[in-house]
Amino acid sequence: MLLDILVEEHINKDENTFEKRFNLKYDEKLIRIRILDDQLAQKLFFGINDLSIPHSQFVSLNIPCEKVFVLENLTNFSNIFNFLTLPNLTDSIAIFGKGFQIGLLKNAHWLSDKQIIYWGDIDAHGFQILSQIRGGYFPKTCSCMMDFETFYEFEDLSITGIDTTVTELAHLTQDEHQLFTQLLERNEKNRLEQEKIPHPYAMKKIIGAMREQH
Repeated sequence: MLLDILVEEHINKDENTFEKRFNLKYDEKLIRIRILDDQLAQKLFFGINDLSIPHSQFVSLNIPCEKVFVLENLTNFSNIFNFLTLPNLTDSIAIFGKGFQIGLLKNAHWLSDKQIIYWGDIDAHGFQILSQIRGGYFPKTCSCMMDFETFYEFEDLSITGIDTTVTELAHLTQDEHQLFTQLLERNEKNRLEQEKIPHPYAMKKIIGAMREQH
């Protein structure tokens, strides 16, 4: 296009979006964070513990925490991870992964030295996202409540999930991949959504996951 020729030296040739290609301001994706340690929230954000931050600012952050919970589901993010229902979690934050938009975390290098705990739905897509995080971004990521014990404990609450053509995932543990494969073989009741898991059980598992990370 003519504009490419006129400002050739100042364009990002690998970008297709007009604003990014010509270094213009654009409407960025927002990443939502919950600060689970009230002392940390007070120190860094004047007590504000729920923030939505533009992607470019998020990747340049360096929140001095130890543990980062990444949740796929907004219902759990809003309700379980709030100070009315969850005890204070020292040195911890939570990030709303928003399903496959988890790729927005890719360049957040400040997360590389954190203990990352991912909690997604127990279904094919949840395991795909978990494998994506480990394979592309943070290889030491641990999963929480994405196991046989949790699935069979609440199997009666499961529903039929969305089909996928993916049958192999390279970055799951043996048990995770076995569960992923069994879910693929089911024609129905092959998805247990996060928000279906009762709160007391979730709290026990979350606290247990924190202890295992020490």
